Amino acid sequence: MGFAAQGEIIMSNNRHRLYEGKVKASLLLKNLRSGEHEIALLSAKRFHILPQFSTLNPSEIISQGKAMRLKHALAVIALENGEPDWTSFKRKITEEDCLYPQTWSAHFNTWYVNYDEAKDHLGKTGGYLLSYRRHYFICEVGYIQALGLSQFEDEWERIGYDWVHPADKEAWKRLFHEAEKQYLARMPK
Repeated sequence: MGFAAQGEIIMSNNRHRLYEGKVKASLLLKNLRSGEHEIALLSAKRFHILPQFSTLNPSEIISQGKAMRLKHALAVIALENGEPDWTSFKRKITEEDCLYPQTWSAHFNTWYVNYDEAKDHLGKTGGYLLSYRRHYFICEVGYIQALGLSQFEDEWERIGYDWVHPADKEAWKRLFHEAEKQYLARMPK
């Protein structure tokens, strides 16, 4: 991992931002409980973002260090990244990253910034239209196999091979559930 601004989640070689968020939360909690006052003070100021600690001064937050739980630190990370809670943060990261396996570089994909251009490409050449954050790409079946989603051909057909604007929402939900499961299984331990 590299260095980042407060609350910023950066990509590592493992490309697993959810894991990085958990690591950052663990470090935040560890720093709050640190015997070094300056380190604990910096962490306490970050916990101040939580409503239940917003009226406490940093020293009062530090004094509660032993009572703090990882869930509090996870909530800080979520809020610093623009999400109201860890569950929302986890959902957002999973939705953004679940279609981007570590083996992504072994596949040739055609990337687009504009959805309509990607959709036009899909109509002309076939494949699968997927998204990664604010970008769109067309991939082949080998990429879908790397995701562990090739056995869901009926669902892919029902959604029109378009992950972004699926023709069948229920089929997309089944695909997403499996993509999420595969993504979480790839998370480092």
